[in-house]
Amino acid sequence: MTGSQIEKLRAGLAESGQGDVRLMETHISWVLLGTALAWKIKKPVKLDFLDFTELQARHYYCRRELQLNQRLSPDIYLAVTPVFKEGDRFSFVAGEGEIVDYAVVMRKLDNTLLLSEKLKSGAVTEKFMENLASKLAAFHQGEAPVYNEWDETVALKTFREIGSGREWLAGKMEGYDPAWADGWIRQAESVNELFRWRFEQRISQGFMRDVHGDLHAGNIFCYENNPVIFDCLEFDDSFREIDLLYEIAFLCTDLDFYGYEHLKKAFLSAYQYRLPVILMKEDVLIFKYFCLVRAAIRFHVTSLKGISQELTPAEWESVAAYAKLAQKYSAQLLYLTEHYIHFEKEVFRFEDTFD
Repeated sequence: MTGSQIEKLRAGLAESGQGDVRLMETHISWVLLGTALAWKIKKPVKLDFLDFTELQARHYYCRRELQLNQRLSPDIYLAVTPVFKEGDRFSFVAGEGEIVDYAVVMRKLDNTLLLSEKLKSGAVTEKFMENLASKLAAFHQGEAPVYNEWDETVALKTFREIGSGREWLAGKMEGYDPAWADGWIRQAESVNELFRWRFEQRISQGFMRDVHGDLHAGNIFCYENNPVIFDCLEFDDSFREIDLLYEIAFLCTDLDFYGYEHLKKAFLSAYQYRLPVILMKEDVLIFKYFCLVRAAIRFHVTSLKGISQELTPAEWESVAAYAKLAQKYSAQLLYLTEHYIHFEKEVFRFEDTFD
């Protein structure tokens, strides 16, 4: 479908009694928000990591999105429905013309209850984070291990892409040192060289599983103390088939970004109690490495928006904050790695992940 066709579908839904239907848009999808339901339609785009150009592919990935997200939110993800076209009219009414696309049908939730919004207002409790940890640990325990080979190339590619654009970024942000990217690359290469054996051992021990893959605060709702997790990655299995530490590192990075160390501590302690994932001192360093990767990716993705559109001063502040967070993780990782090399018998505590 095209943007103009989506607008006609939106208008038709409003006329059919769905209330004031609003349109939200990302770089890969349109989301129509009605009174009680939401419909997510994939854009016919082709990027490095996905290809939605064919109708058959969009249908497949709609069904895949439904199937994967029902693991965590069966009451939210309801069905996949065709989009019909008859003349100049678009609708979800069966039998009205030819099928031109497909939509994932979801129960509409209140965006003011997103964890990312609650963190901004300081309205998240330790109890909620403990409940979230328990829900995630139960989900992770229920998924079968995946025995893929360890592949560090994706993360290293991201660090090098950041390095290639460092001078341009330095001119856009205050407090950003282009040399930081060089340090991140060195840290990533060092960790992968020193601990490849442990990355591979963790896979053999069952710590790589098919999980959510995009577990940040904007993909979690807070309904009192009941967490609702949605929008897992469906378009590339490798993005979901990851080490459990990499999965939870994304959320912990967000908690650090918003400055809630006590919430991170509550989450990690509850998760580790339910599903021990840090078993050796090397795992502490690996977790810090995953946090560095997540922060660097956030920095990279948010800064790339500045190439195609003008960012506001507040948005550039967020970009700079992610760079500073990545630098913080890099410094912590350097300290821990040097101590590991020079004082190999030193014991790293699970509590070292809280810093």
